[in-house]
Amino acid sequence: MSPGIRAIFKVFINQIAVTAIVFANTAIPCRSIPLDQVPEGAVECARLLKIQEPVERLLSLRRAANRSAVGSEELHLATRLTERLLAACLEVRRAADLLDRELASEYDARASMIQDRDQAIALNNRINFTQFGVLAGELADGYYGTSRQKSAPLVANILEIVAGSTTFAMSCLALLQIRGLSRPVPSKPNFLGQFLGLDVPGDKKFSPLIWTYLNSVAPGSRDGLTRRQEQIAYWKRVKVLTYNLDNPEHLRQLAACPLSRRRRSESIKLISNRISMLHDLQARVELLDGELLELMAVVD
Repeated sequence: MSPGIRAIFKVFINQIAVTAIVFANTAIPCRSIPLDQVPEGAVECARLLKIQEPVERLLSLRRAANRSAVGSEELHLATRLTERLLAACLEVRRAADLLDRELASEYDARASMIQDRDQAIALNNRINFTQFGVLAGELADGYYGTSRQKSAPLVANILEIVAGSTTFAMSCLALLQIRGLSRPVPSKPNFLGQFLGLDVPGDKKFSPLIWTYLNSVAPGSRDGLTRRQEQIAYWKRVKVLTYNLDNPEHLRQLAACPLSRRRRSESIKLISNRISMLHDLQARVELLDGELLELMAVVD
């Protein structure tokens, strides 16, 4: 967290602390949640943030008998835990925003490529119909022209063959154009690289909290797979993607991390696969917000 944001949080937390001190001696009982009733997501979140002991201490203070006011230790623990949870929420938001930025870049590139492809196909169709009309006129002149030369049928046959061949060639070109042209702007490595186990630059790596969360087993998991392993297995099972995730070269193409400095051209299909994966990865990261909310309800 940057110093500026941390300073804002300090002021915000201090204001909360001052307000709490004013009502510290009032006879309002604080809500206490037994340890056996703490949601599994909150327990895991406390483990990820390494605040299990402060949370347990706070709950034990709230379970103390014959108390009706907030103590100083309880207030200090609640303030510190709230600050840590707010910082974790910002980490999740930052990771989601970075993924949003990559998605926007991929969407823009795909839209540009689709527009160029559609224009090329439209031009192909115009040329195809134009040449067909011109050659058809020559054919008519060959059959019904005023010259009535003996070579007219031969010329007409040649023109018919040329017209058919040209139409066939332009149709084949249109089929190739459906794939689309190459990406107009070279792609840069994305967050899929680290998620797929590739070596990526430091600015394309998740924060330690997010990365630990992705590599941990979700509460109630039946197969014992981490969230990262579950997501990769899901991609392979449902076959939404058209790229083979068991192929290292395909993984590098999806993550835009080629072995050589020379970047290969990217197709619309590749970018569409990348967009689908980035959306799934973003949704997986944002699930951490739910566990943070559960823990916030415990320490609140």
